[in-house]
Amino acid sequence: MPPGGPDCLHDQSNYFDQIVQRYKNTIAAQFYGHSHQDQFEIAYSDYTKQTEANAVSVAWIAPSLTPRDGNPAFKTYDIDPDTYEVMDAHVFY
Repeated sequence: MPPGGPDCLHDQSNYFDQIVQRYKNTIAAQFYGHSHQDQFEIAYSDYTKQTEANAVSVAWIAPSLTPRDGNPAFKTYDIDPDTYEVMDAHVFY
């Protein structure tokens, strides 16, 4: 379950965000499911100024094979073998 979602508890989501902020130079990406939608979230170092310069991490949230809304789907990622950066994502419906 991705942090920041309605199912997350505020304190636990806040603690996890602190970990992401602390290790932003180590974390290449975050991967989640459970939302039943194809989406992403961005973590910022300053949530009052959500700019490209303040973006520290991306949470990739994969769609579900068991749909609640929409079509069943799955997602694959192309990862750079040196930096572990997500280069591309492919969604299959």
